[in-house]
Amino acid sequence: MTNPVIIVKNLAYSYNSGLMEKVALRDINLEIGRGSCVAIVGTNGSGKTTLVQHFNGLLRPTRGTVLVNDINVGAKGVDLRQLRQRVGLLFQLAETQLFGRTVFEDVAFGPRQMRMGKAEVRSRVVSALDIVGLPFLKYGTRSPFELSGGERRRIALAGVLAMSPEVLILDEISVGLDGEGRAALYSYLRAIRKKRNVTIVLVSHDMTEVAALADWVFVLHQGQLVLQGEPRTVFAQGERLLTWGLAVPPLSELLTALRTRGAAIPADVVTVDEAVTWFALQKKHNGK
Repeated sequence: MTNPVIIVKNLAYSYNSGLMEKVALRDINLEIGRGSCVAIVGTNGSGKTTLVQHFNGLLRPTRGTVLVNDINVGAKGVDLRQLRQRVGLLFQLAETQLFGRTVFEDVAFGPRQMRMGKAEVRSRVVSALDIVGLPFLKYGTRSPFELSGGERRRIALAGVLAMSPEVLILDEISVGLDGEGRAALYSYLRAIRKKRNVTIVLVSHDMTEVAALADWVFVLHQGQLVLQGEPRTVFAQGERLLTWGLAVPPLSELLTALRTRGAAIPADVVTVDEAVTWFALQKKHNGK
C-alpha cells in the first residue's frame, strides 16, 4: 500500500491474569492508507478492540511491531502523549464520558490539555462543532445533558476532533442510534474525512455501516486476520462470513438471492446507488 499511516507487522498480544494467559491477537499483518476509511470487523471477542488500542498506545505489543505515522508504539521511551494527540479514539457510547457544564467546556478539554492559548482553543472548538453540525453560537453555551443522544455523541466526536488528530478510531460509533441518527452521523464522518483528510478506522460488526463508509475491510476471527479487501470483495464471501458469525448487508443478501433466481445482475453491483442505477437502466432498456 502506498503512503500507509499505520503499519502492523507480526503483531501478537496476550492478556495475563495471574498464572493465566489469554492470546487475543495472533500474527496480525496489515497496512492502513493515509486518508482512507477502513473497517475492522468481527464478532465479540474477535480481537478488533484489542487491535485498535495498539494504535494509540493503550496497549503495547507482546510481540511484533506497530508503526503509527513512523512512531513505533512498542518502543522503549516512546512519547505516548504525542502519539495520542495524533490518534483520537472514541469508545462505544462515548456520550457517557461527557462531563462539562457546557458544550464548549467539554469540547475544549482536549485542546486545553495541550496547553493552547484561549484564542486557539476557541477556534478549534468552533471548527470541531461546526463540522459535526452543532454550530457554536447555537450549542456552545448549552448543557450537553439536555441534548439528544445523537447530539451528545457528536459532541464527544467534536471533543476528539478539536485535538486535530491524523487518525480517528471509532469503536462501534453508531450503537444505540436510530436510523435518522445514524444517517446524520455518517454524513458528518464523510465530511470530516473529506475536509480534514483524516484517516478513519471503524470498529464494527454492522456490515451495513461498513458498506456505507469503508473503502477497505479487515475481518478478524479469534484473534486472527482471516480476510481483507474492498467491501464488495468481502461481501461476496457470504458463506465464509457466516462461519465467522458475520452477516452480509441486507442489500448484498437480496442481490445474491436475485442472482440465484436468474437475475443477470453484474457481480460489481454492490451498493444502493449501483443497484438503483442498474435497475433503472434495465427498466429503460425493457421499455424500448
